[in-house]
Amino acid sequence: MAGVSAISAGVLLGLLLTQAVMCEEIPAANPAPEGADTPSSEETSEAALPPATIATQGQLLNVKVGDRLELPCEVENVDSGVVVWRKGAKALSNGPRIFSRSGHLKIEVKGRNYNLVISKARTDDKGQYTCLVEQENAVNITHTVTVTYPPTVDVQPLQDSTEIPKGDSFSVSCITTGEPEPSVTWKLKDELGNSRELPDFAGMRNITVEQLSRADAGEYHCVADNGVGEAVSSSVKIVVTFPPEVSETKSLFLTKVGGDASLQCVFSAYPPGEVQANWYRMDKAVDDAASADGFSKVEVGADERHAIQTDAQGSTITTTLTVRNVEETDLKKYECAIRNDKGAAEHKLELSAHAHPEKVHPAERHKEPQVYGVKMRVKSISPVKQYRIIYREINETHEGDAKEELLAGDEKDVVETENGVKVYERVYIIKNLRPLANYTIKMAAQNDYGWSRDTDMHRFSMEDPTKSAASGLQGGPTGSSMIFCRSNLLLLSNVLLCWLLAHAATHWPARLA
Repeated sequence: MAGVSAISAGVLLGLLLTQAVMCEEIPAANPAPEGADTPSSEETSEAALPPATIATQGQLLNVKVGDRLELPCEVENVDSGVVVWRKGAKALSNGPRIFSRSGHLKIEVKGRNYNLVISKARTDDKGQYTCLVEQENAVNITHTVTVTYPPTVDVQPLQDSTEIPKGDSFSVSCITTGEPEPSVTWKLKDELGNSRELPDFAGMRNITVEQLSRADAGEYHCVADNGVGEAVSSSVKIVVTFPPEVSETKSLFLTKVGGDASLQCVFSAYPPGEVQANWYRMDKAVDDAASADGFSKVEVGADERHAIQTDAQGSTITTTLTVRNVEETDLKKYECAIRNDKGAAEHKLELSAHAHPEKVHPAERHKEPQVYGVKMRVKSISPVKQYRIIYREINETHEGDAKEELLAGDEKDVVETENGVKVYERVYIIKNLRPLANYTIKMAAQNDYGWSRDTDMHRFSMEDPTKSAASGLQGGPTGSSMIFCRSNLLLLSNVLLCWLLAHAATHWPARLA
C-alpha cells in the first residue's frame, strides 16, 4: 500500500510540473508595457469610430407664409456624435427630440438625414438655422431662411375724406408691409370715375400736392405690390372746396320774337351752400348809373313773363331765366350772378334773334391757280336770306379796296337742326386772286331780323403757281412728258439714220472707183 501511495504521489507531482512548464511557454497576446495599466475587458471589446461629417452645404431658402419648408442636413458617421439644430443661439433640438412647443417644427430622420421641417411657415420663422454635430471636433452648416408674404397697405390720414380749400397743399403717406418690400405706385380716381396713374409720385411713400386745383380732387390710391399674391391698395378721398366759378356756359342764345327763350348759366362751387342767384338785363345807360361799357344793370325778377329757376347738384349750380313771348326789347345782353358764403361769380350772355355766323374756315384746296375756297357755317332760328362776303388784298404798307359778294340763302344749306336752331353750311370760291398776295376775308348773314355782326377776319396767302411746275420738273418726268421725250428721241434717231445712208451713197462709190 505504501508503494502504491508513493507511485500515486509521484504521478501527481509529475503532472503539476508538466502544467507549469506549459504555462511558461505560452506568450501573452498583447503584452502590456512595464508599468502600464491593464485595460478592462469592456474597453477592449469595441473598435474606435471615425468622426462625423456633414455632406449638405448651407443654402438660402425662401418660403411663403403657410407653406412647408424642409431644411436638409445629411450627416455621415452620425453615430460618432449628436445632431443638434439651432436658430441663432437658441437650441431647437437634440437628436430627434424637438424643444419647440409651437407644434410647427419637427425633426425628420431618414437614414443619414436629420432634416428640420417647418410645417406651416410664419413670418417669425425667418433667420439663420444651424445644423451642428456635437463631437470632439464639432462640425456645422447654416441655412438662411426668408419668409415671403403678401403686401399690406394703409394711407395716412385715415379719414374717408378730407376737405381742403383750393390753392392749399396736402400730404398723404403710404404705410406698407410685405416680404420682399413692396413697390409703390399712386393712382387718382377723379370725380367722374376716371382713373390715371401719377408717374411723378412713383415709388414715393410720402407725397405732397402743391397749389391744389379742382382737377386734383378725387380718391388717391396707394397700390403696393411685391409679386407675392395680389397687389393691394388703400385710398383717401380729397375734396377740394372752392367759391363759385363760371363753368362751361354759352354766351349766345338764339330766339325769335313771339316765342319763348331760356337763358342758362352753369357755375361750380363746393360746398354749394346757400346759393343766391340774380339775373340782370343790360339796358343802355340814360343816367349816371351806367357802367363803364355804357350799360346799366336792371334786375329781372320773376313775373308773368319771366321765371327764374336755380338748382344745385353736387358742385354744379345751374340757374335759368325763361322769357315768355319774347319782344324786341328783350333782345339784349344779360348777366347772371350767384353768391354763397364762399364768394360770388357772374357771367354775361346775349339773347338775339339775328343769325350767328361762326368763324370762316378754308375749304378744300383747288388745283386751279388764283382760286381760294372758304366754308361758312351759320346758326339762325329764322331762314337765312343772304350771305355777305367781304375780302381785300393786304400787304405790309396798305390795304387794297374791299370787294363784296352777296349770295342768296338756300334752305338746302341746312345740315342740322337743334332746339329749333338751324345750322347752315355754304362753300364759296373766290377767283382771280393774285399769286403770292395776302388776303383777309370776313362774312355776315341776314335773316328776318336783319344783318348779323361780321365774323372775325380770316387771313390767307396765295401760292406761287410756278412752284408746282418747278417741283414737278425736279421730282422727275410725268407720264405725258416721258412719252413726249421718247417720241422726240425716236424722231432724231430716224433723221440721223437717213443722213448716214445719204452720206454713204454719195461718197462710197467714188472711193471704190
